[in-house]
Amino acid sequence: MNILIDIGNTRVKYVVDNNDQLSAVRTVQCTDIMTELNSLNNIQSIVIVAVSNQAKVNEIASWANKQHIQFKQLHTQAESFGVSNGYDNHLQMGADRWIAVLGAQASYPKQNLLIVDSGTATTFDVLNSDSQHLGGWIVPGVELMITSLFNNTDKVKGAIKNVDSLEFGLNTNDNVNFGCWAASKALIDFAVAQAEKKGSVIDKVIFTGGNGAQLNKHYACNSCFDDKLMFVGMQRFIK
Repeated sequence: MNILIDIGNTRVKYVVDNNDQLSAVRTVQCTDIMTELNSLNNIQSIVIVAVSNQAKVNEIASWANKQHIQFKQLHTQAESFGVSNGYDNHLQMGADRWIAVLGAQASYPKQNLLIVDSGTATTFDVLNSDSQHLGGWIVPGVELMITSLFNNTDKVKGAIKNVDSLEFGLNTNDNVNFGCWAASKALIDFAVAQAEKKGSVIDKVIFTGGNGAQLNKHYACNSCFDDKLMFVGMQRFIK
């Protein structure tokens, strides 16, 4: 079996690939990933994407080498599997975003796609039906926007709360929480319009990441939540 690992800004997510079938996504703290790996048997290879914590990547690579397990860390490329990277300098694009784009192209072929990965940051990437990446945006994640307001203003105080609607708030805490989620949804609408200006009418918005399911709930228009998007992209490198 193969282990596909996504090391993010705050947590580690991984899936087990058995005969091309992906397990459910498992989430652990960075400090616990070695314990998880040691609990698994018959690992043939480990594939990693990391946006931070290279020291942990190196620790896993060293462990894999001692266990005679194939190890591969993925990086952004100018072209992979027929997908062309739209960045002026592809090395500036985070590997997590690039691999998610590759996952989207594999899972939703020949469609104009907007990929929204919402975690600590919210990233937007457009992939057209000809497998051309058209670029994107990076903005603060919803929770980062909320805590930034609470932490950097004297009289705007409150706490993060679950948001079921995007109505106007009637108190400061709701104003901030509802407003930051609404701003994120509005930016998705604007991204769809911007893609159309570039000649790509979006067929589907794909949400992924820690806040992806909630954003999809608020958007709910030709969209889906796909928590395995990046792992589908990673899986392509072991075939």
